[in-house]
Amino acid sequence: MTKFAQAVAREDILQTRRNNSEAWMDNYTMNQYLDRDMTLENSHKANGLVFRTWKLEDDQGTIVSGCESLQRPAYRKAKGEQGKEVTEFVVASVFTPSAYRGKGYAAELLSGVTAEHGKDGIVTLWSDVGNYYARFGYKRANCDQFHAKPAKTTAKGVTLVTKDQAVQKLLPRHVTQVKTTVDELVEADGKTRFAVVPHKGMYEQLFVRADHHRSSMNQAPVTSYGAVTKNAWAVWAPFFGSKALYIVGMDGPVDELVELFKAALNEAEAYGIDVKVFEETLSDPDAFATALKEANIDFEFGERTDSWPMFVAPEDCEWVCTGKYGWF
Repeated sequence: MTKFAQAVAREDILQTRRNNSEAWMDNYTMNQYLDRDMTLENSHKANGLVFRTWKLEDDQGTIVSGCESLQRPAYRKAKGEQGKEVTEFVVASVFTPSAYRGKGYAAELLSGVTAEHGKDGIVTLWSDVGNYYARFGYKRANCDQFHAKPAKTTAKGVTLVTKDQAVQKLLPRHVTQVKTTVDELVEADGKTRFAVVPHKGMYEQLFVRADHHRSSMNQAPVTSYGAVTKNAWAVWAPFFGSKALYIVGMDGPVDELVELFKAALNEAEAYGIDVKVFEETLSDPDAFATALKEANIDFEFGERTDSWPMFVAPEDCEWVCTGKYGWF
């Protein structure tokens, strides 16, 4: 007999982290890994985000599977209606230790979390196991992306921005751009859509994760989290675990977007990681692709080969997935 519940006791929360360190500890020591996760969790809570850890116990009280969830604001739009704020829950770090696999524990855990959150809103996750979560009703979102190797380039008219400047100057533009993209897609084909709405707490996830990694590895801190030109902007963050600098928001004239992309390539080159940006992050991805080719920038475009964005919602809709945010 198993028991599904929210992990409230600090030792239970830490045990779920120790369990999943089997897969995700990377180059951290155990203490560094636990400290990183607690730092991120505290950042979520400090920004008013509801963060929960979930556990599945066997009849001996052993945690045999665990995960986390974070509640975030989202924006939903249906044809002919005003867009409205809704709730999204992102599920992360679904993990069963190798000693307990093959018994359906992860499926039982996820079913419990999906049922818990699905009655109140949309549930999303990032799948590292392909279409596995479809058996629980999850649907894959569009995950086509631009992917380029880092390179030293000359970016014209670009000013890099700090994390404080990103929050103060770029966040309002980012919110507007995401909602506008959803509105335009809905009006074009009539399909109901939603998107996670950027906010200060989500930006903090980006910053805290990257800063913690650099300090833990005794490396120089990240100094820029985006850039601006005269009429365009971009927000990005390095994800050192997945070896990519993700551009999570960008908008403006396409020629200036190319310069911002060059600036991102320069930043990525300093860290030895790639640059990625989701198709739906861009207002006009076709024009962007053409402009990159004309600028002789080497890139690939196509479906992600890792961690697919998937979701389950109380209605037939599509997820406008504009990027990965921080931990999730």
